Amino acid sequence: QFALPRTGVWDFSDLDLSRAFQKSGKHGGKIPEEARRCKFCRSCSYTRVSSEDLREEPGKGKNKGMGENLRKLVQRLKDGLPVQGGVLQASRVHPGSIAEQLQVQVSLNGQRLLDMLLFLGRKPHWRPWVELYAIRPDFYGSPCEKPFLRAVAETLGPGERIFVEYVGDPVTLKELQQGVPPVLSRLGFLLFQLGFTWFRDWYIPEGLREGEPKLQAEKPWDETARRRHQRVLIAEAQALLRREALFPEVRRRGKALLRALQRTT
Repeated sequence: QFALPRTGVWDFSDLDLSRAFQKSGKHGGKIPEEARRCKFCRSCSYTRVSSEDLREEPGKGKNKGMGENLRKLVQRLKDGLPVQGGVLQASRVHPGSIAEQLQVQVSLNGQRLLDMLLFLGRKPHWRPWVELYAIRPDFYGSPCEKPFLRAVAETLGPGERIFVEYVGDPVTLKELQQGVPPVLSRLGFLLFQLGFTWFRDWYIPEGLREGEPKLQAEKPWDETARRRHQRVLIAEAQALLRREALFPEVRRRGKALLRALQRTT
C-alpha cells in the first residue's frame, strides 16, 4: 500500500499532500483548506489506516493509555540501561510508517546493536507488539541479551507479543532447521523464561517488507489461555524427548520446561 511520506507525527508537507491528492484524483489535485489546517489529509484514499482511526492521535482519545509501557521503555533506553559490558541506549527514535509505530535504534556503548519497531496498539482490536531486527550477531548469547529482552518483556502485557529476528543466531537457526519446537530453541526457551507461552517460527516471512525470519512469542491473555498454551508446550516437550537423535542442550531444556510447567499446573 502507498504510504504518505512524513516529516513527523501528524506533520505532512504541502508537497506530500499535493502528490497524494493528485494520486487519488480528489479535489483536482488541490489541497483542501481543512487539510492544511490540521496538517493531515483525511480524504486521501492512499493512507494506510482508516480516516476514522486517524481522528485520534496515538495515546489520546479512545487510544488513551495504549502503549504507555512501551513509551516508558523508550524513555528508559534514552536514559540508558546498564548491562554487563556497558550501557544500552536508544540512539535514534523516530516515527514509523503508521501513526502508532515508533522506530528505535539501540546502541551498546555508542555502537549500533539492533533496531526495534514498536507498535503502540490501536483500540479496540490491535494490541501493542515489539519487533527486534537488524540484530548484530554478537548480541545473541551475550551478557546483554537477557537483560535487554527482560526489559522488553516487562513492558508487554497479556496478549501482547514480541518478534525477534534469529538469522544471526547460529544455535537457534540450526535447532529450528532440525525441527526443534520454537519454545525449546535457545532463543525460544529464553523467551519462555521471560513469561511468554505461545510461539511461532516465521521461517518464511509473509509480504515484501517482513524482513528476515523471526521467532514470535506471545503472553497469555488470561489463565484459560495460559493453561491451553501449557498443554501444547508439554505435549511438544514430551514428543521431543522421545526422539533418540537430539542435541543434549535441547534435551536439557525440554526436561527443564516440563519441570517448570508441572509446578504451575
